[in-house]
Amino acid sequence: MSRKLVVLIAVASFIVAWASLSTAQESAYDIVKKRGTLVAGVKNDYPPFGFVDAEGKWVGIEADMSKYIADKLGVALKMEPVTSRTRIPLLVNGNIDLIMNINPTRERAKVVDFTRPWFQDGSTLLVYRGSGIQSVKDVAAPRKTGAAQGSANAAQVLALQPKADIVYFQEYPQGFLALKQKRIDSLTAGTITLLQLAKNSPELEVLSPPFNPDPSAIGVRYNDSKWRLAIEEIIMDAWADGTIAKLHEKFVGSPVTFKVELWPDYPQK
Repeated sequence: MSRKLVVLIAVASFIVAWASLSTAQESAYDIVKKRGTLVAGVKNDYPPFGFVDAEGKWVGIEADMSKYIADKLGVALKMEPVTSRTRIPLLVNGNIDLIMNINPTRERAKVVDFTRPWFQDGSTLLVYRGSGIQSVKDVAAPRKTGAAQGSANAAQVLALQPKADIVYFQEYPQGFLALKQKRIDSLTAGTITLLQLAKNSPELEVLSPPFNPDPSAIGVRYNDSKWRLAIEEIIMDAWADGTIAKLHEKFVGSPVTFKVELWPDYPQK
């Protein structure tokens, strides 16, 4: 092989590598703006955050907030259904631009980044009245506790009750059905969601107070600060203009009881 050919191959390889690196480093912000569409990962099985209502419409806190973000960015919105198990792979693989609702954890932070929390709930248990389960300490085996695959709730239960027997379900309605059929003794999730699931089941009760905080952040791809900071500023807009408070009252049915942290120089509206 001639020296000239070796040089040409080396130059070509450098160009390909540089192009790949540039593409890999392109911010989701620029990708979304060029595409003209925000692809948001939204749950459709987790009321009141994301669910299908009686009219067959995809609604909820996540759905409304994703529309707010798309409007602020000046792009169209496409909602992609995700579950606790599928949302991180879909984000990492580029199938979605962000995860609308995810708990920040140290383990997840190894592969994705998070905005500051924009919503607040608390993890707890849904149980039968008179079951003898009064706290997470009471769910040791042989009692069975249901949890969604990929959620943080199971780890939270095990941290407080290492002898818990966790039964995993792909979606929250499957876990709720298992509880109704008494195949499990409790179901763990956020307080707001469990109250929604059990609103027509007076034989069930949601334990209070929550055993663990359950903050909702937005998940973005790793090491993309331009995108993360753009979304954080939109979150602060949503707090300052009353949008988050309105979403809480609309879907939870009560005034908001938490406050979103604003940047020190963010204008108070």
